[in-house]
Amino acid sequence: MEDSLLKSLACADDKFQFVVEFASLYQSRGCYTRAIEALENLTTTEVTGDDTSNICLALVFVKRCLSADSPESLLAELDEIATKVTGKTELELKARVVRGSVLLMSVRDYTQSRNILESAYLELKRTPYHFVFGLAARYLGVVYTLIGEHSLADDALQDALSTFRRYGHDISYGFALSEYGVLKKRVGQYADAIRALRQADKTFSRLGIKRGQMAVSSNLGTVYVKTGDWSSAELFYRNAQKARESTVCDEDANSVAAFARACDTHLERLMMLRRDFDGAETALKRLLELYRGQRRTRRIEALVHEFLGELHTESGDYERADYHLGQAYDITEEILPDSDVMTEVRRRLAQLRACQGRFDEAKDEAFKCVRLCKKIGDRNELGAVLRILGEVYAKKAQHKKAVACFETAIMTLKAIQECYELMRGCISYGAYLVERREGDAEVYLMEARQLCKKLELDYFLARINVLLGIHATNQDNFTEARTYLSGAEEIYDKLQACDQRQMKALLDNANRELDERIMRRSITAAEELKTICRVYEEARFPIEELKPDLAYQVAQSVGAECLFLARRKGRGHELPLTYNISAKDARELVRRLDRNLKRPLMGIEKDPQIFEMHDGRSLVCVPGCGEEGYVLCTQMGAGQSITPRQLEFLFASAEAMERLAEGKAEDRPTVDDAFICEGGDKVATHPRGSFRGILTIDPVMIQVIRLAERASATNATILLEGETGVGKELFARAIHVNSPRGKRAFVAINAGGMPVNLIESQLFGHVKGAYTDAVVDRVGLIEEAAGGTVFLDEVGEMGPELQVKLLRLLENGEYRRLGENRVRIADVRVISATNRELLKEVEKGTFRRDLYYRLGTVKLQIPALRLRPCDVELLIRHFLKENALQQDGQSRRHFQIDCKAMEALELYDWPGNVRELQNEITRILSLIGESDVIRFGMLSQSIKDYLKTKGRGEGLLEQSVERYERRLILEALQKHDWNRLRTAEELGVPRTTLLAKMRRLNVAAR
Repeated sequence: MEDSLLKSLACADDKFQFVVEFASLYQSRGCYTRAIEALENLTTTEVTGDDTSNICLALVFVKRCLSADSPESLLAELDEIATKVTGKTELELKARVVRGSVLLMSVRDYTQSRNILESAYLELKRTPYHFVFGLAARYLGVVYTLIGEHSLADDALQDALSTFRRYGHDISYGFALSEYGVLKKRVGQYADAIRALRQADKTFSRLGIKRGQMAVSSNLGTVYVKTGDWSSAELFYRNAQKARESTVCDEDANSVAAFARACDTHLERLMMLRRDFDGAETALKRLLELYRGQRRTRRIEALVHEFLGELHTESGDYERADYHLGQAYDITEEILPDSDVMTEVRRRLAQLRACQGRFDEAKDEAFKCVRLCKKIGDRNELGAVLRILGEVYAKKAQHKKAVACFETAIMTLKAIQECYELMRGCISYGAYLVERREGDAEVYLMEARQLCKKLELDYFLARINVLLGIHATNQDNFTEARTYLSGAEEIYDKLQACDQRQMKALLDNANRELDERIMRRSITAAEELKTICRVYEEARFPIEELKPDLAYQVAQSVGAECLFLARRKGRGHELPLTYNISAKDARELVRRLDRNLKRPLMGIEKDPQIFEMHDGRSLVCVPGCGEEGYVLCTQMGAGQSITPRQLEFLFASAEAMERLAEGKAEDRPTVDDAFICEGGDKVATHPRGSFRGILTIDPVMIQVIRLAERASATNATILLEGETGVGKELFARAIHVNSPRGKRAFVAINAGGMPVNLIESQLFGHVKGAYTDAVVDRVGLIEEAAGGTVFLDEVGEMGPELQVKLLRLLENGEYRRLGENRVRIADVRVISATNRELLKEVEKGTFRRDLYYRLGTVKLQIPALRLRPCDVELLIRHFLKENALQQDGQSRRHFQIDCKAMEALELYDWPGNVRELQNEITRILSLIGESDVIRFGMLSQSIKDYLKTKGRGEGLLEQSVERYERRLILEALQKHDWNRLRTAEELGVPRTTLLAKMRRLNVAAR
């Protein structure tokens, strides 16, 4: 080797350049010790004069690259050389460049290194020493990169690249390209970084410089991690490892070993980013044990501690995260206090403190990280820490600061095209906006979702789906919310245990909130759909004065400016119902539409029509369901659209209004004639048990009636659940009457009111001699109800023995009479009822689970009267009219109830439900004497005591007065074709007073 060195060195014009590039080649092949020994021998035997100084300077430079000697010994050696080259310009400049590189890379004294390299750089610009100038520019660019002077770094490295390229210094050109790629990575210009690093990789590959290839592959892997191309990142990290394995390293191969350790560390972090916490932790701990306490691997040790801290933070083990991040901070503070490693450590400490709920500490740590990021120009960590700062401000309810931090973080990360932290930022901001119920939440969450799919991170995808589900819940998009939450549940099974623990809490809370919101929305929707409730009320009690109130409620529910129900009559139109529009204006509107359509508006059969008006408003026309040609028209304001749900509401409302407007109320039973005939005898105009006999205007109760009506057409077993007195038997009879078995027998038996043997005998029958009193054969109720319905009341009180026999009957229709061996087949439908919570009885083991599911093919929960207070007044008036006959049956008495008594009855909680209310009215009327008015003093003492305990409540009387006032004003307005002046005159109030009341009661168009 020494011979070849000597020959080559003799031909070299610049001995310093030759030795540096020669060392780089041999360094790449792992011949470190031999190369240094050969060069040292040359300085003592074969060369003299300036050549010796050049080789000595080059040797210091090479030893610095290889970390072969301590920084102190290298500087001492340089001091010795400096005394020998005094007055020799070229050698002095070379010595200064080498000193600057040692101070930069070994001592890490950036200030002194910058000063030396800047002065040498400026002087070398005016000299022909192009190789040394290129080295000065290259290392000055590295200094500027490390201290955050990125524009100066770019200029210096560009000078180095152009110099090395122009004069054909390929090896140095490759290293300058690599450092230029690192600069672009630092400033977040990832596309430029990839181009520079790939070009450097080609150069090193062509020259066979393995050390350079390892460095480039490691940096390319880091860039691809940032851009979200994790497959490519892993590929380049693996390439770096292969380059290491193909290099024959001796005991001084510190640089190669350092790159290998860095690649190992980053590969384990990539595993952690993919949420493989167990595998990553095992690998990182192995690396930590390997490199712990070694001076030359302190930076790697700090990185391993940092990544372990991040891993434990993500997995929720905050105590271990605190330990590892503390270790990373101490090591970094010692060796790299103002570096990108310190920004990463501080950012992760801020994240940990935020997760621990120590928000003030998190904010302080985040501010320190922000200052350091700005100092060194680390835009990636700046965006990440601003996201954490936004989360802290959100927790501290400092909303303006939170929004500013989130938006700046996302803007910063987008500018550098970072992927993982941008996804985290969008998720955090989206979660904050979801919590604030802001509409923009979906924008950020959908962006995060796309990034998450690119990164293939199931945990974050599930989390985003949960947040989108919560957002959809807040927007009342319940179907969409359920879809998102179902998607999160599908991902849940793929997650590892620690992620499942975190996700379970999020999913449970989101599902619970969705269920509660659906419940609340159902109640709200029921209020909005009061008109549909009126359909049922009208079917039972067609009260004429409801017409104006009905039109008002429909218009208010859909946000319409005006509303009218039209029907063609001859060549004109009849308008049975209007709201906030005169009959003349409504007819003109219909005629105009007829002309535009070139066909009658009443020709619409099934589909709704929406017409755009010239002033930006729209007219929504919905057909009725009868044969009279009704159309319900609502005029919406400019720019206002109608939702599918509102359209569905209008369909139902059209049917309700049509029933009121048909003029057939006389043909329907009213409160007066449904129960009383002219002769004074009570009659039932409906079959006993008809659904029309169930009196309610409560939306929940109406929904139960609808379900019961649908279930009655089937042969399924039905379980009626509800408190005593809610009308379970009334429901059972209605279901029977409306079923295909309605003309056959309905047999009811109280399963809890008799001994077991007697119940069994009554239910299945017995033969003579079956027990002591069985003197003759008896047919059971099952046989009596053949083809009909058996109603088992209080089925929850059945004994275990009877439960088994009933189960057999329900499973295959078989039963035996008591004391008989013959198997009989029953043809009955079973409806059961209970006031107990049977599921709890099943869990306690007192009721058979299989029987519970057999009985409850269809389960109907009948709400208690206290849960439907709007029915109290309706039922009271019904019971008053039902008891309107005097005892002699010859004349009517019209009983009334004053406001105070009515309010008290509405406030009472009615533990006995409708039965108790009926008994209360019957008791009062039995003791009322000659009076026709029920007053507060006539109520039971239990009601008065309850009101004293619970208070009288607030607002019921005022609401009653408001309802009366609104109805009075609407009737008068409709009577006078919505002329406000004539309406005010009829009501006897000034026009201004009428307008004020209309605004207060929300009667006029909005």
